[in-house]
Amino acid sequence: MLAPKDDLTNRVPVWSALSGLYVDNEMSAQEFDEIIQACTASPYTLKELEEIMFSELWPAFGSNLLSVAGDWRGWSPGTVQKAVLDAYHPRWRWPWWLNPFKRVVAQDWRKVAAGVAKLRAG
Repeated sequence: MLAPKDDLTNRVPVWSALSGLYVDNEMSAQEFDEIIQACTASPYTLKELEEIMFSELWPAFGSNLLSVAGDWRGWSPGTVQKAVLDAYHPRWRWPWWLNPFKRVVAQDWRKVAAGVAKLRAG
């Protein structure tokens, strides 16, 4: 997988969609479907999408879920791109399931991953 800054054409739509999982409110079925559709349309495998979710988006937006005054509306694609690129530092990370804070979005991620797998299977 290319570095984020070298793959903006493919990354930004995925970042924009998945950033919805970091908004501090309950998601509707339609919002989940939109995220699933964007991820399904991407060229990334489920493993790569998971890496994007937890290694690229978490550093930029994870604190929003942990804040009592987090954003409840979401962000524009330009804001998402800037936030991810500013926060991203390539390095080895512990698997997300070993980080108790990342478990906050784990259930939603599993729902998205299952939806992508189902659509791709036909």
